[in-house]
Amino acid sequence: MIANKADYKIIDLRNKEAGTINVEILPCNGQGQVVSAKDVPNIVNPKQDLLEKTINFIIKINFAKLNNAVYEDIYCQFSIFDDPTIHKTEVIKGTNNPEFKFSKQLTYKATAQVKQKHCRIIALKKSNIMIFICFFF
Repeated sequence: MIANKADYKIIDLRNKEAGTINVEILPCNGQGQVVSAKDVPNIVNPKQDLLEKTINFIIKINFAKLNNAVYEDIYCQFSIFDDPTIHKTEVIKGTNNPEFKFSKQLTYKATAQVKQKHCRIIALKKSNIMIFICFFF
């Protein structure tokens, strides 16, 4: 896993671009300390090299920039693969450029059961699509 920081498009319910959200995914050790690319083992074949391995990473949702000022209460939520846990940022009020400053360490085990879904999500990422749900009220 390599560190990834990017701005992703936010699409509203009418399938129109509503803004962007800045997200980072950082590899870390089990204690939550970010590790550099040189400290991450070389992965030649992810489908096999990651199978049955524990993957630790940090997801940061830094900020969003919304194109429209009609939103009042803004937050983001997401889940990882087959984990039913919903992770949610704090609600930000009174701005269309919310600073979430959200950070969450997650641990995931790449099992054979989720191998196909994992590969599909990686394919989506190559298309610059990140599955996050942002709520605006």
